[in-house]
Amino acid sequence: MVYATRIANRNGDVELVRAVPFSEFDPRTINLLNVAWSGALRELHALKSNAVSTDRIAETVLRVNINLRVAAAAGERDPEKLKQLAIKGVDDASK
Repeated sequence: MVYATRIANRNGDVELVRAVPFSEFDPRTINLLNVAWSGALRELHALKSNAVSTDRIAETVLRVNINLRVAAAAGERDPEKLKQLAIKGVDDASK
């Protein structure tokens, strides 16, 4: 099952984003997603990304979550690949 979520970007434009709910994944996959999520946010912070600034963190967390769910729904299970897919495009979207 796929849900649609509306999020506003920095310009105030609303985007429709589709994401798979976490309830669709088994416990092992959820653990992998948690590892990848933490790693993605740490990496964005280490890169001093605009995406982790105080005024963008909520949007960034949402985008990372959505990217992770989409990658996992497509079958990805490697934590490092999940992390990279989670941050892909997040920094660009925050500018």
